[in-house]
Amino acid sequence: MENPEDATGHFLPPELTDAIIKWLKGYPNALKACSLVSKTWYACARPRLFKLARVFKKRDAERWCKLIESCPAIASDYLREFEFMPKGRVTDAHLPHLGQLSRVTRLAWCLDESLKTRFSDSIRRFTSYFPAVTDLSVEGGFRTVTDVAKFLCMFKGLKALKMEYVHYDVDYEDGMVEIEDIPRDLVFDSASLEKLILGPTDDPSGGFERLSKWILAREKPAPGIRSLTCAIESLKTEETNRLIQCTGDTLEQLILCPPEPANLAEDDYVPPQAHQLPNLKRLEFGTIYESDEEDGIYPPLHWAAVFIESLPVLHTVNTLRFEFGDRSPHPDSMEGIFEKITWEGIITNVLKKQFPNLKVIEIGIKTKNFVHPEMRKDSLRFLSARMRKVGIKLRMKWEDICLDLTLKQITRLMAIYEGREPLEFPEGFKDPMEESSEDEDEDEDEGVYSTTDDEDEEFSDDEDDWADDEA
Repeated sequence: MENPEDATGHFLPPELTDAIIKWLKGYPNALKACSLVSKTWYACARPRLFKLARVFKKRDAERWCKLIESCPAIASDYLREFEFMPKGRVTDAHLPHLGQLSRVTRLAWCLDESLKTRFSDSIRRFTSYFPAVTDLSVEGGFRTVTDVAKFLCMFKGLKALKMEYVHYDVDYEDGMVEIEDIPRDLVFDSASLEKLILGPTDDPSGGFERLSKWILAREKPAPGIRSLTCAIESLKTEETNRLIQCTGDTLEQLILCPPEPANLAEDDYVPPQAHQLPNLKRLEFGTIYESDEEDGIYPPLHWAAVFIESLPVLHTVNTLRFEFGDRSPHPDSMEGIFEKITWEGIITNVLKKQFPNLKVIEIGIKTKNFVHPEMRKDSLRFLSARMRKVGIKLRMKWEDICLDLTLKQITRLMAIYEGREPLEFPEGFKDPMEESSEDEDEDEDEGVYSTTDDEDEEFSDDEDDWADDEA
């Protein structure tokens, strides 16, 4: 087959070729095909084809090791992101000798939560291959809190640090949790830190408190953190207060994850106290769940309102975001957000008083069910009209199971929803609408339903990502 460029005698402008290749991000087979079209397309596709390396199994590590040996430019020029997510225990086979990856700026280190990994010499050697990392995500099990600290100390000059579901072994004495002290010679470099995410954890030891006090130690000068995320159940209110106070002068975005509705009565989970936040522009709350006892009631939303009322008047805040989650298998489980929450009263009596320049409210919804597109549009129009009356622009991002389906599957689900086709279940599968509440909880725990995996992606002002009242 002739080269398409030679056959026509013309070349596509490099801007167009680059734009075409850009749309294929995340589709390696398509990028491989594009690299065979011509030399120009090869030059455009190759950097994107080798931009991200993922290591799940030993053979993945061996494959990347051979690729870099055969083409050193992959390590020196193309590779920018590395995701290390081994299944099972980490062995030396997962940690090949890759050499210096001086262009990698984002590293995701996700270990098995059930296995306690020791910070070994092999891990020390492997992490030394990433001298330029500025964005680090850590998840999984470690043997001790000192192993976590040793791992974090390998990275200097971090700008973004994300920690979620980090576990380590603790000792129990007389029923009390005993956590070892982090050695004084281990000092975390937080001078350049701009974004800190301390997300949820299932660890009953409350280990994030010890780590957060070490990351932002009192004796060290406060770094210029611009974005802070705190999951209240991982840190407790007292430590959250301290973190906000340490970062308040430079903070531009604050994200608080309220406690579960059943835990709101506990003293450890009361809303944080008021702080001076002179540069705060964006405040977010997520994820907010409905009460288990009464439909249409969202106790974490009241928790968020109490926190907002405790703040001084902030003229800099112009955007608020509320993220709602759904645990019910019923398609109409999110109606309370649109019909039972008195948004006009919340905006007029709370939000506008504390944030006089508030312009936009973003609502994110994550459901486990297929929600008819027309229902979503009607809900958006209904709530947008209500918010316009009080001078607020609404943006909404609705994520549900239909985002993971093909067009054929979506069409059939719409037909079932509208009653044009019967709903058929496989043999042995029960209709969740006819299950008891106990059975529904069991189905939920088994992961019968799924959602899109966009929880790490920030909300965007791009009109392609958001539906608003102008749509």
